[in-house]
Amino acid sequence: MRGYVGRAVVIAALLATIAAPTVGAGRVRATLDGQTIPMERVGSLACHDFEYPLIRCFDSVASLESDVAIEIARQSSGTALAALSIGYVVVYEHVLYAGYNPKVLTTDVAWLSDIGWNDKISSFKSFGASGQFYEHSPSGGLVYYYGPTTQVPTLGSTYNDKFSSFYIN
Repeated sequence: MRGYVGRAVVIAALLATIAAPTVGAGRVRATLDGQTIPMERVGSLACHDFEYPLIRCFDSVASLESDVAIEIARQSSGTALAALSIGYVVVYEHVLYAGYNPKVLTTDVAWLSDIGWNDKISSFKSFGASGQFYEHSPSGGLVYYYGPTTQVPTLGSTYNDKFSSFYIN
C-alpha cells in the first residue's frame, strides 16, 4: 500500500509541474521598459513576441512600431530574402486596425487569455505569415485561416471578438 501512495505522490507532483503556469524562469515573461511586469498587464499594452518566450511591451503604439522595425532589420541582416522569412501577424482590438494595445505575434498562442487577448480581436494584418485563429482554446470551434498578405479591417459578426487561440505556420 505504501508503494502506491508513494507513486501517487510522485504522479501528483509531476502533474502539478506540467499544469503550472508558463510564467517564470525560462518560461513566458513580459517586460515594459526593461522591467519585468505581470502577465496580466500584457493585455493592456502594445507588445511583440519576437524574442519569445520574452514578450516586450511598450507604452505607445509608436514605440511598438519602432521596435518592430528595428527587430525586423536586425533579424533580416540586410538581406531581402531573410526579411521575407520573418512572418508575423498584428492583431487589433478594434475594427480598422484601431486600439491602443495591438499585439505583434510571431509564435503560437494556444491560450490568448494568457496574454489578456481572449475574445478581443476585431481586425488583423499578416506580414509574411500564414496560419489560423480558433474560436476555442487550444484549437476548437470556428476556424479562420489567413495567408501571408491577409489584411482584415473587420472580422464581421461571425468572428469578431471570438478568437481564443492563434497558430502560425
